[in-house]
Amino acid sequence: MASKKRVIELINESIYLYTISKSFENSVSEWCNDLSLIKEAIEIGKKQYLIYNGDEVTDESSNEYLNKLGGIIHNLSKDPIEQKINHILNTLPYVFNDYNKYKTKETLIKFVNELHDIYNLEDEKIISILNDEQNRLYDCQNWNEWLEHFEPTVSNSSTSIKTFTDLRNYLVCNGIDTIFGKITNIQKQVGQGGNSMVCFGKLNNEDVAVKVLINYNEDKKNRFYLEYYNIIKFVKNYEGIVQQYFLGIMRVENYEFPYIVMKKYQSQLVFDDKISQKQLFKYINQLIVPLKYIHKIGIIHRDLKPQNILIDENGNVNISDFGIAYYDPDNFALTGHTVKHDRLANYDFSAPEQRNSKYIPNATTDIYAFGQIIQWLVFGETHKGTNRQKLTKKFNNKKVKELDKIVEKCLSNNPKDRYQNFEEIEKFLNEI
Repeated sequence: MASKKRVIELINESIYLYTISKSFENSVSEWCNDLSLIKEAIEIGKKQYLIYNGDEVTDESSNEYLNKLGGIIHNLSKDPIEQKINHILNTLPYVFNDYNKYKTKETLIKFVNELHDIYNLEDEKIISILNDEQNRLYDCQNWNEWLEHFEPTVSNSSTSIKTFTDLRNYLVCNGIDTIFGKITNIQKQVGQGGNSMVCFGKLNNEDVAVKVLINYNEDKKNRFYLEYYNIIKFVKNYEGIVQQYFLGIMRVENYEFPYIVMKKYQSQLVFDDKISQKQLFKYINQLIVPLKYIHKIGIIHRDLKPQNILIDENGNVNISDFGIAYYDPDNFALTGHTVKHDRLANYDFSAPEQRNSKYIPNATTDIYAFGQIIQWLVFGETHKGTNRQKLTKKFNNKKVKELDKIVEKCLSNNPKDRYQNFEEIEKFLNEI
């Protein structure tokens, strides 16, 4: 139990040279519980609300900080998942003009319950998924588009399969008939996006993954086919690229669901707070190999992020999901490039210029995402704005100090200031 005096001291220290008023001190009595929680709330409030003029806090930001502090403490005292849901709800007004807070909360609670009850996920994993959903806010045109992601329609026909739940249940009960045999033992889906879902199953007693296209138009179907065709033809079995086996079509009533059968991988790339320096450099060097190759043959991935990096049975990384990749028309007869309103990358990992519909894809787009992935591997979060958290905060040595220089250059806002190809990065790494 923290004393009222100690809490007041901590708050006053955070807004020095200012001090809180006597009337404000009265409300502090309600906060005097867990001192570590109060310290955490103060740090969150300082980071989010305090603005400095030189060394001094501005009056306006100090007042906003004090007004928000009680709410932050109250939120931190809740269950971590409930905290995350509240954080998303509080983010909505900054992203969308038209939204329904109560419907969003209801949808998120239903989503969390399904992750608990159907997928048996631990709280830590659910919070990570909710973080991804919060980041997805910035990728959507409006609130309805984001909300529909949680239970989108999977077909635009009169088929009885309308939602992910319908399709998931159908696959679990019926499997998928292919020209090479029937895919059985289909598990609950392991991933979903606005245009596809991924599930695991067995084909001729071998483990496979199946990516199913849903709710598509002709352009999206063509890109799905194109992803398979270009990767299977030009990149098949290349080190560090996900292995695809074959393309098929599942017919349900009067609707077709195209699918790609591929190798089943152990997991996605996940954040490990205890990652070693050796493991960090292993991932970095392994990512460079396939990225250098696809750029050489004229492919820009454009959607590099941890969810699209899969770990195989040997602990090696493999790049997946070329769904919005750019194919250089000088090298590829079929390009199927995205058009206006198509899905364009993840907000946290995408380069600033990707939010401009007129930008021309080039290698520096993926190089920016590569830098963000390194930052994320070390700290579990990407970098935005200024004053990047240095990698040496975790690994304080000369080698990582040089790696910090690489990340800094990768994350330059101006594409011309970044490395222009992965060969440059590889050379710098070799010198390290």
